[in-house]
Amino acid sequence: MGSVDPHAEPEPTVGAADVEAVIRRDFAEEDVDAVRALIATYGGEPYERDPHFIRLALLRIVNGDRTALVQWVTWAKWDWRDVLAAVHQTYGHVWVASFLAKGGS
Repeated sequence: MGSVDPHAEPEPTVGAADVEAVIRRDFAEEDVDAVRALIATYGGEPYERDPHFIRLALLRIVNGDRTALVQWVTWAKWDWRDVLAAVHQTYGHVWVASFLAKGGS
């Protein structure tokens, strides 16, 4: 039996509405459609796991930077674990609830 990391965030339940809310909050109105289309490119393949959660992690790590999002989506499509590693390293293991509640801080 494996040990449980007491600092690890439980698998959050996030959905399309959460992703949409963050896109609208973090990007300029004129960029929303392009960001939505770009982020939707992750999750179409069977090996692209947990699309909504990874999309939310992508939005967190780029912090409203559309140019960075292009590169991070590419990396996510190669290996989604790189996105989670980066977001956990930068923001800690408990980032989802505060990200959704605090407006990206």
